[in-house]
Amino acid sequence: MSTTILRAAPAQQPLRVGDRFPALKGQFLTGRDAMLPQASSGRVAFVPAHEDDAYLVVLDRDGVVRWLHRGGFEISRSAELKAFLASLVRPVER
Repeated sequence: MSTTILRAAPAQQPLRVGDRFPALKGQFLTGRDAMLPQASSGRVAFVPAHEDDAYLVVLDRDGVVRWLHRGGFEISRSAELKAFLASLVRPVER
């Protein structure tokens, strides 16, 4: 799995579900140039925004935010994320 590290400028407007994820330029840990959200398709991307901020964002193939959490760990939000991700998985037919 490739990991991408990019720095985000302070957001002008809060990011919301349904918004297109803003383009972010940065580098892979290998030093190659990267552009989110394209470079993160099918990958995990770590995007430090501020030392006190933490975001967990699920994007679709078009770079649209489908699920979003900002802040520390919350058991209710983790259960919500698990249910959301499970809803995206198609059952295997045998």
